Amino acid sequence: MRFESIQEIIEKQPKLVLAAGHKECFEPSGNVKTLIKKNLNSKELQFYSENCEDTSIFRGVIPIVYSISAKERRVELENITYGMKHPIVIDIKIGTHYFTGIHQARGPGFLKSMPTKLLTDYADIIYGARKMGWKVQGCSWLKSLDRKGIHSKKNLNDFMKKINLNPDQIRSIYAQLENMRRTLEKCNYGFIRSSILMAADCNGEPIVKLIDFSNAFKFKNEAQKQKSPYSKGSITGIENLKKVFLQKLK
Repeated sequence: MRFESIQEIIEKQPKLVLAAGHKECFEPSGNVKTLIKKNLNSKELQFYSENCEDTSIFRGVIPIVYSISAKERRVELENITYGMKHPIVIDIKIGTHYFTGIHQARGPGFLKSMPTKLLTDYADIIYGARKMGWKVQGCSWLKSLDRKGIHSKKNLNDFMKKINLNPDQIRSIYAQLENMRRTLEKCNYGFIRSSILMAADCNGEPIVKLIDFSNAFKFKNEAQKQKSPYSKGSITGIENLKKVFLQKLK
């Protein structure tokens, strides 16, 4: 009988590579192909519950949902870095509106943080994130990040350098972003402070997914969707990200 070495056991354990977000909201699932996101609010639980089937319009756009526990407020999701030896991950917030007006739908606890939220919103206007519709929220190679988004373009360029971006990777990222854009145009959801997560090994196949749905909401009708800045703002961010990668092919 052969016993596994300590190194073999360690290599089988799921490795969580997070670029941003609250680390206490994630934990290994015991399966290297998945991870657990916990402490979900009602909106995120509802979104995953409504879009966990293979027939969902978001299939391929969001991480695969393997199981949901409404009682425990947790969901088992696809680990998009599975199979990568040295994953490079970047978290990009999308949208032209991140905070303004959201406090109206939140409780008193949220109001205490409003000065910070509004300052961030103001910084997004000053430093261009509101106009671009995207800003880098986190990078796996940085311990901390300036949330004002001052260095977003540099952070994205660093991501490209670290994965040794090549034409095939550019075309793959562009195609995944375009599929995401078309999905958001067709769906009846609005997204506030959702993110695009990009992950890749050096020279490896990049994976692009839409994540963070704690402020996702359904539109009542098409007219409401057309008037909403949140639907158009997310699409603006994706379009401008596509342009960044397209320029690298020229």
